[in-house]
Amino acid sequence: MTHTSHSSCPLPRGLLAMLLSATVALAACGDKSAPSAASSGASAAAATQSSDNVLRYAMSFKEKGSMAIESDAALRLKTAGANETLVNVTADGQVLPSLATEWKRTGATTWEFTLRPDVKFHDGSTLDAEAVVTSLGYIMGTATPPRALKGTGLTAKAIDAHTVQISTEQPDPVLPLRLGSPSSAILAKGAYASNPMTSIGFGSGPFKITKYEPGVSLTLVRFDEYWGGKAALNGVEVLTIMDHTARYNALKAGEVQIADSVLPGKILEFKKDSAYKVEGIALPRSTTLYTNFSKPVLANLKIRQAIDMLIDRQAIVATVLEGTGTPAAGYFGDAVPWAPKAAERPADYLEQAKKLIADSGIKPEGLKLNLMTYTGRPELAEAANVIKANLEQAGFTITLDVVEYTTVLEPKALAKEHDLILMSRSYYFDMPDAAGYLQSDFGCKGSNNFNVFCDKAFDALLQGTATAEKPQERTAIFAKAAQYLIDNKVGLPIYHDASRRVLSSRVQNAMLDPLDQTLLTNKTTLGK
Repeated sequence: MTHTSHSSCPLPRGLLAMLLSATVALAACGDKSAPSAASSGASAAAATQSSDNVLRYAMSFKEKGSMAIESDAALRLKTAGANETLVNVTADGQVLPSLATEWKRTGATTWEFTLRPDVKFHDGSTLDAEAVVTSLGYIMGTATPPRALKGTGLTAKAIDAHTVQISTEQPDPVLPLRLGSPSSAILAKGAYASNPMTSIGFGSGPFKITKYEPGVSLTLVRFDEYWGGKAALNGVEVLTIMDHTARYNALKAGEVQIADSVLPGKILEFKKDSAYKVEGIALPRSTTLYTNFSKPVLANLKIRQAIDMLIDRQAIVATVLEGTGTPAAGYFGDAVPWAPKAAERPADYLEQAKKLIADSGIKPEGLKLNLMTYTGRPELAEAANVIKANLEQAGFTITLDVVEYTTVLEPKALAKEHDLILMSRSYYFDMPDAAGYLQSDFGCKGSNNFNVFCDKAFDALLQGTATAEKPQERTAIFAKAAQYLIDNKVGLPIYHDASRRVLSSRVQNAMLDPLDQTLLTNKTTLGK
């Protein structure tokens, strides 16, 4: 049986009729029919927008009611071109200058960063070492520092007006990578004058926030004093449109020029239309069936092996994702060159799975499991239904719950009350180095250890990343850890995602970033 929890509020009848005011009131009712975007009001709005040189970008999720830098809004603010970090990082681990122009290691636990001169914040103040000290001190003092910085004991002090010393409790060979995390953005000191702090009007990027409507929209205008040169766009509007059909309609009507998380079934349509571009790049993100080791049936390796063998990953990618992802061999996919490969599913998988179950010692009545996934990503519920059918052919009894993530799934998972969870997670969310992800998701004390897995030998393996400085040394540890997770069926990765962001062909010079930290820059343009 399947239980689905969702809000029951109806969608408004007019779709984005007044985008210029950025007052969008679309509800997150994913199973309701979205209104048609072909109304005269929508057409007029689209026509007006074609000449105002403001790019409109529809995002599929809403921030958790805050513009605080420690919240999930940090990623949105960096993507939209409002905030900047000391450095930028690439998916292959390169560190590029941003607000810092150079850096060097000055001791086992210390680094020096030289700041870019003549950088203005949106409030008119100037970037200096004290602004960096204040920003990094704030984020390290929050209850939830970003994954990239958590546990580092990072501190910063000004050496002079344009030089900052950053220290960590232990030697940290990848500190510069950590400072590309969106939550480590450097803001004007005025951002911290209020309680809670606010990022609005205190960034340094090419676009300045002028209006914020929580859960609805973020309005930005060109910041003419941007150190990198004036932006080509007059402004940007970031719109929260959680309803998938509404996002699709807005893009087709020309009311937005970029839309995130387009449903797999619509991707092929956009690929065939020269008026659009489908990003389609491999993302460092995997969708995984997490297995709660604290439940005796799932602590049994033979049961996990049987479940793994029963899941038809190829069918899920072909039918649910319509080819917009790849079947997972492990947690790390095509975005990572060192990712290990797994054996193909055997032709006699069903017979082998049934034998594993018989050899496990688990009686048929012990094969009753609950599978949870969440709303917001419709493909997860579809994939969960395929997995449910796959497992039931070998004697499992599966109940499926599709629930809200923040109010139901996450609290249950943190309380270890779940059996199986189908969840999508980025393994390079904060930084392109796997150490933080492996520790948070698989370490004995990991804050996101949804498998409830603990192996001191595995923790000891990860400890090697604290001293491994050369990239090849680190990747050797990561590859060994990844293979261990495959061999021991610590959770069961199902597929790896590809970006399903669609852009109007009018949009030029948007950044295609697998880390999804950079999108709109001062070079981005909007053609006729």
